[in-house]
Formats: sequence, structure tokens, C-alpha cells
Amino acid sequence: MSFTIVIVGYQIFRAIIGGTWQTENIIIVALGIIIAGLFVMAGFLINQSRTIGILLERTKNFNSRILILERNF
Repeated sequence: MSFTIVIVGYQIFRAIIGGTWQTENIIIVALGIIIAGLFVMAGFLINQSRTIGILLERTKNFNSRILILERNF
């Protein structure tokens, strides 16, 4: 994906200087990169929510365990 961003950046630079691509093509490619980035971020957030869910489940009774340990001392 980063290689695509480099190519699009180069084409945008050439379009500003003398023009190679049409403006519509540059906009369409930029939107495609943004949408691909959103899919990557969504996958990352789904993974993070699973991890947080596992951690919350492991620490669900942590407060009661600490209270029991406190009573023993």
C-alpha cells in the first residue's frame, strides 16, 4: 500500500508541475487509498476490542479477590 501512495504522490506532483493524470483520476485513487486505510483501521479496532474483552473477563472478579486477600491480613 505504501508503494501505491508513493506513486500517487509522484503523479500529484507531476500534475501540479505539468500534468500527467486528470484531476478526477487523482481524486479517485486518493479515495481508494483512504477507504483501504479505513479497512485496515477497522481490522485493528476489532482486534483491540477482542483483546480488551479478554482482559476485562480476566479481571472481572479482581476487586472481590483483593477484598478477600485484605480480610486475611
